[in-house]
Amino acid sequence: MSSIYEAEYQRRRNQNWEGWFRESGITEVKARVHRRLSGITPPLRFLEIGCGVGDQTIEIAGLGHTVLGIDISPTAIEWASEKNTHPNCIYRVEDATSLASIPDQSIDAVWDGNCLHFLIGEDRSQSLAALFRVIATGGTLYINSVVGASGDFPGYDPVTRTQYMNGHAVTYFAEESELMDEISRAGFVIQQVEIQPGEAGISCDFAEILAIRP
Repeated sequence: MSSIYEAEYQRRRNQNWEGWFRESGITEVKARVHRRLSGITPPLRFLEIGCGVGDQTIEIAGLGHTVLGIDISPTAIEWASEKNTHPNCIYRVEDATSLASIPDQSIDAVWDGNCLHFLIGEDRSQSLAALFRVIATGGTLYINSVVGASGDFPGYDPVTRTQYMNGHAVTYFAEESELMDEISRAGFVIQQVEIQPGEAGISCDFAEILAIRP
């Protein structure tokens, strides 16, 4: 699976993309960071899983928090490190399903800007379990994940609610209730759920979830 994303980041970088998204997508995810986190008093120890080229991580650092951004793609991490100018923000290659190098309860808050929906099958529960392990008691999990979908996505299978790329499962479109159950089963207490409509041309909604690690 990691090779798929590594190849895709390499392709987008070679084609002079701004990152995983085109410019309009980057503007939207930056705005989401500020909308959800601007009222939080820094500094907190943040972890962003699936940080990609670091656009959201950099915004969190700009709010005064210390941030570790991780991604499975070495190209993404190299790209993010080149873009970053904040001394309170660092990056490394790490598997979000294990978070093996991160100590127990060492993180105050986790930001999932666009990661969980790219995890398939058991990887989802493994990642949520790893997040529960590394977040300190009373810490916060922020999830931004696609929910629902139509057949408008290339490679989308409505039976499995999964999008495929070159024969590989790459995106899972959970139903809202299913996503809530996954988070609760991992041990988190859900505090807030907001469903945001997808942008024009995107045939799914986005669930913005705030959960606490008891």
